[in-house]
Amino acid sequence: MYMLSVGATGEERAKAVLSGLFAGLIGLAVAVFGFSFAYAFYPRDYFPRSLFQEDPAEFDPSGYGVPGFGSSVSYSSELFGIEGTGSASTDLLFAGVGLVFFTIGMLWATSFLLLIVRTFRAAAWLDGTRAHVRGTFRTRSIDLATAYVSKGAVTSRIGHRLISTPVLEARDPATGNRLTIRLEGLGSGGLPPNELRALADAMSTGRGDSADDRDVLAVAENLRAGRP
Repeated sequence: MYMLSVGATGEERAKAVLSGLFAGLIGLAVAVFGFSFAYAFYPRDYFPRSLFQEDPAEFDPSGYGVPGFGSSVSYSSELFGIEGTGSASTDLLFAGVGLVFFTIGMLWATSFLLLIVRTFRAAAWLDGTRAHVRGTFRTRSIDLATAYVSKGAVTSRIGHRLISTPVLEARDPATGNRLTIRLEGLGSGGLPPNELRALADAMSTGRGDSADDRDVLAVAENLRAGRP
């Protein structure tokens, strides 16, 4: 097995953790505020909260439990100084706004937590002519000796920066599976010459004289010359 230097350096990992946790905490704070806002305004006598409430008379200061008596028929909660307006339709509107903030906050926090996971898991290696790339959730592989390989570029986020990175894009003609191999590490610069040559040798193995093979061999020669 031949490891490729596509993973993040220690410095980049530290940056990803710090920026990811900071941004994630902001998103979590927004989510907590949104949930609290929605909880405070959502009427107690509406489903599903009605399943967990006692008889509405318990919340009716008049003691009769009859709509029209007491200060509110929507029975909203009070949380952190936030309380309902007394109008069911208005309370539902404000509760919906709170749920929007909750959703945005959770998506924001989750995206940055996934960024941290991706930074720590990113790796690639060669096992003979088969290339393996480990991403956020799974590891994919493809045989470079039989795949059509071309050059391309991808844009990725490292901490708070957007970086364009040269890549190899491999496609298995038999299965249609695709694999992208970065030609630069996460913050560590381009791959060293010995790793570029290893990739070139893997994709050159067993090539013939077809148009696709000639294209792949041309890419391999660029790699050997240090032109990723």
